[in-house]
Amino acid sequence: MYSLAEKHKTLKLFNSGESVKNIHLRSNIPKSTLYRWKKQTENLRAKWLKLNSLFSEGKLQEAEDLAKEILKLDKYNLPARSQLITIYKKQGRIEEVEKLAKEILNIEPDNLPAKSQLIAIYKKQGRIEEVEKLAKEIIKLDPDDLPARSQLITIYIKQGKLQEAEDLANKKLKLNPDDLPARSQLIKIYIEQGKLQEAENLAKEILKLDKDNLPARSQLIAIYIKQGKLQEAEDLAKEILKLDKDDLPARSQLITIYKKQGRIEEVERLAKEILKIDKDNLPARYTLSKIYKKQGKIEEVEKLAKEILNIDPDNLTAKSQLSTIHKRRCRIEESKSKLKATKQETQITQEMQTVFEAKKDPLTLFRRQLHDGTITLENLSEYQKQISDLPDLSQKLLLAEAYTHFNIPKKAIQLLKEARTSRGNRRTERKKYCHRLCN
Repeated sequence: MYSLAEKHKTLKLFNSGESVKNIHLRSNIPKSTLYRWKKQTENLRAKWLKLNSLFSEGKLQEAEDLAKEILKLDKYNLPARSQLITIYKKQGRIEEVEKLAKEILNIEPDNLPAKSQLIAIYKKQGRIEEVEKLAKEIIKLDPDDLPARSQLITIYIKQGKLQEAEDLANKKLKLNPDDLPARSQLIKIYIEQGKLQEAENLAKEILKLDKDNLPARSQLIAIYIKQGKLQEAEDLAKEILKLDKDDLPARSQLITIYKKQGRIEEVERLAKEILKIDKDNLPARYTLSKIYKKQGKIEEVEKLAKEILNIDPDNLTAKSQLSTIHKRRCRIEESKSKLKATKQETQITQEMQTVFEAKKDPLTLFRRQLHDGTITLENLSEYQKQISDLPDLSQKLLLAEAYTHFNIPKKAIQLLKEARTSRGNRRTERKKYCHRLCN
């Protein structure tokens, strides 16, 4: 019996064009076995060609099934695993991609494409230490591997290891002096180190080599903003938008500039433009939310917070905003209820006071209400009831006073004449009162 590893090694020899005779002389494996394996190699090659054809036609499920069939025939087949990785990446099956990449590394520990696949996965998952370890392994195996160096520089910047990042970027530039991404990373490092002049010079060097380089322009804008050169930053951002009207970083930087200048209407306009281009953009929503909060547009703030939670259900900022709005509403409703209760109490108190005054001194109360506008010509008959317990003479005199107040002299005179004919104990006072009213 021969091991799977030995069989796989022999199949690779057949693939490279080795003959049965030569392999037999070197390995002492019986020719009958070698011929059987050679036939299997030819079968695998046919399946591999069909697999590539299915993949190019977009028949991913059939391609996946055929790749698994190849792996059953040849457990150590790396091309089949690589093709499966490509299929799974297209389908977003990241866990399967990671598993297959690890299988390849178990078979071939120095396989660079597999290490690169794992770096891409770990980077997205935020597994920085593992990315760093793999990038260093790749550089050790291939010192000229620029993508691995780039990954390592990015990690060092995030970790605050700026000197290590700078040294690595300079080494990268020695390997390739025209490497623009390396220059771009050096600019980031200089900005972090506060070396704004060096960063500015380097960005301008890139633009001399490639005047339409958007990342370099964007970095130069960031430098100008830090230097307080807001007009230069604004002009450069507008130039980017001329080259690419849908450029989101340029709009975001313009928002930063306009915020510093207090141009809130421009900030609002740009944030809305960003949302038209990228409807799920969270920073633009945060910006609008802050503006609306200052303007007291609570309903708009609430709407934006709900939109943010639809995009990011675990967003703590949006949850906090909704909680604050809810509490505020509860307080307002509570205040309204208390105010309503207070008004009702005040109204009841006033009504009780009116009733009390009506019983105590209806004549004085009637006159006060007449002159403060409570009694009108329309409701006079209703208020007449509160003086119904007074003597007939007093009622007529008060009503005469009311009609005089409403500028209806005929009615007033008629009531005064009726009052003169009335009998009572205070005749003299009545005459004086009537005389005063008539004149």
